Amino acid sequence: ADRDGWSRDVDHFAAVAGGNRRVEVLYENDRAMIYDGLDAADDHVKYESVMTAITRRPVATIADDDFTGDDWLAVTAAILQGAERSKLDAYRVYFNVRPPYQHTPWVHVHVVAGERHKKKHKR
Repeated sequence: ADRDGWSRDVDHFAAVAGGNRRVEVLYENDRAMIYDGLDAADDHVKYESVMTAITRRPVATIADDDFTGDDWLAVTAAILQGAERSKLDAYRVYFNVRPPYQHTPWVHVHVVAGERHKKKHKR
């Protein structure tokens, strides 16, 4: 972790938001987007469906003054549209706020559906 407690840098989300990393974008607006899939670091948990919603601009956490009501609405719209386009009848939405629970200083929301399966590690 860095001196502020972040264990991952912003490069991954910056590349996604900037269109420089190939992801399946399900929906986007001027402030947020949602895409299909897990980050490689989160590959230890499998769900039937996984999406990640992010802000288009780097705001470290939802507790920041820079994260506005308009940002909330944009992220919520992305989540609703992503779930609809993925034809999900039920799903869970969660986010972490600040280290040590939030690893990357970029607002992102996890949207998962279906059963949770942990990968079995070889011993």
